[in-house]
Amino acid sequence: MSQQLYYLPVSRRVAELFLSDGGVPDLFIERVGLLSMLVVASKPAMGHSALGRLIVEADASLYKVDANEVAQQLQEMKSEFSDMKPDELMASMAEQAIEFAPEDKIADRSWCGGNGRYTPAFQDACRDTLHEFELAVDVGEESDFSELDNEDDSSEPPSRRWVKSSGTRDQIVVAKAFMADPYEHFSLTAYAGTGKTHLIFALAEGGRKYTHLAPSRAQQFAFQQRVGSSAIESKTLFELAISIANKFFQQRSTRWVKPPQIKDSNWPFVRQAEVAGISGIEGAEPYQVLQDVFVTLRNWCHSHDEAIGHHHLPRKLKLISLPSKNVYIGYAGRIWDLMFSIDGSKTEQIFSIKIYHLVKWLGLSGASIPPLGTLLVDEAHDLSGGWYHMLSRYQQGLVTMSDPYQSIFSGVGDVEHAKTFRMTQSVRTGEQAMPFVREVLGYHSEKLVAEPIIGSKDHITRPKLYDKGSELPEEGLRVYGSEWFMLEDALRLKDAGALFRFVPASGDALRSSVMDAINLKKYRDRPKSYHLRTFTSWSELASHLSDIGCPKVARLFERGFDVEHLEALFKAQSEEGEQRVLLGLLDHCKNLEYSTVMMSNCCFLDNFRRFEKDLFFRSVYVAMTRVHDELWLPGDVMARLSDIANR
Repeated sequence: MSQQLYYLPVSRRVAELFLSDGGVPDLFIERVGLLSMLVVASKPAMGHSALGRLIVEADASLYKVDANEVAQQLQEMKSEFSDMKPDELMASMAEQAIEFAPEDKIADRSWCGGNGRYTPAFQDACRDTLHEFELAVDVGEESDFSELDNEDDSSEPPSRRWVKSSGTRDQIVVAKAFMADPYEHFSLTAYAGTGKTHLIFALAEGGRKYTHLAPSRAQQFAFQQRVGSSAIESKTLFELAISIANKFFQQRSTRWVKPPQIKDSNWPFVRQAEVAGISGIEGAEPYQVLQDVFVTLRNWCHSHDEAIGHHHLPRKLKLISLPSKNVYIGYAGRIWDLMFSIDGSKTEQIFSIKIYHLVKWLGLSGASIPPLGTLLVDEAHDLSGGWYHMLSRYQQGLVTMSDPYQSIFSGVGDVEHAKTFRMTQSVRTGEQAMPFVREVLGYHSEKLVAEPIIGSKDHITRPKLYDKGSELPEEGLRVYGSEWFMLEDALRLKDAGALFRFVPASGDALRSSVMDAINLKKYRDRPKSYHLRTFTSWSELASHLSDIGCPKVARLFERGFDVEHLEALFKAQSEEGEQRVLLGLLDHCKNLEYSTVMMSNCCFLDNFRRFEKDLFFRSVYVAMTRVHDELWLPGDVMARLSDIANR
């Protein structure tokens, strides 16, 4: 479906000036470009090959004609399109994958061949997203510092080999820096779709030892599918944390029977609060205080701070008195000590320990990451503070790869003294869709990357604006802001016998919400899902579903939609890889790439947002940048985004 772009030898600015005011450029090649544009408008079925021949022939013949005659001919041709608005003509060109040339390519005469006339090589100059390059690699270099310290003069110097690859200018700069100093620490900030995995391909060709660190098994699997399981070893952060903890306790003489376990406690909060000696604070029950203490610890663990402070308290405690805040901080320290007490219970786990708790504790305790060669840390924007403690002390090469706009937290950490690089040139999404992406990022309360994201110049990504959901194609990634609309569409697709599948995390969220609705209606059980906890009766939830535009879903439950119907829906999913349409929620689109991405109406209705405003815009950005060829958006998407930003 991907279609390569063809560039007319005229800039958009000059073309728009001509269409609006009739201004004819002085530069002859741009007059040829305008002529070609008007011919394309009159013959929308013209292919790129025919267009290329037209430009070559027009350039060869018209330069002999008087300039005034050419200008008059252009004006006459333009008059035939007096009823067509400039935007309509531009849209017609976009449909044919025809684009205007960058102004710098016109100015530097990239269009001019050796004979002084237009050359077809101009197209390659405009499609300058990817470039060939070579990397010098010292093959004999080892990642083990014990061998580097060998000062035996008789040892042979490492041999050098050259690795050929291709990449964007950003990728080339970064790859050469990494190869030149493999024992340095680097921090790479890269927008979505800028080719981080392709960069790793190039590094792997060098033959040095690398270890890829993935945040989850799903991302590890996706990495291995693309790079190969043997090219670069990959570990999950969970696996690495357990390995570090085991080694840390083997090297220390402690009374621990085994390292602290990443495990959820089965103890109720009320009992945990009693064991910890926690009292109520300003009207909050002890178990509620404990829950806020856990939020405080989570915020602290994700920070770089070594001590727990008032700024780690949850927002809702902002207005309590200073003495009460101090009590919360004291309780947080007490719970922390109890979680990692060597004298604690060895048979039961009273308090839950998450991976970010263990990693923070290891980092503060002086634990270190074992030698693994150069570490390639994926999704580093979601690393907790404990990881940064240990990564900053890592004795070998390190590359952290992050996109701050994909972070689920408010801030992104840095490795101390790391050299910083950025990649802003997308190789996935064409420039045609980027105005929408940049608009979304513009609404973020803080500018997290100084340079704007730039679209690919190699292929076209067509923005498609729609009025009704029925206009959306039945193939691609369909994104939802509400699981209830996703349920409605999934049932329709099931009844039609369509090949569909849920994004795994979105399927889990849908199952959880539907089970909450079933249990609330049948047994009056309070919902377990966080965003449904406010509903205490079926009538409240049914009224809510009607208010947000899902009365059909409410009636579905009224007619007896039950667990059997839910299971039948999930069983109707096609096998992995055989689906024509993938259904996912707005906040579950990471690590996906699709030719067609459809943003449903409910993505842009403010009352469906399940997260704070900045996280909403980051989620929309992630979903939009999954696309390669077609991005479908509601016709009034810009107005909706502005409305949400101003609320």
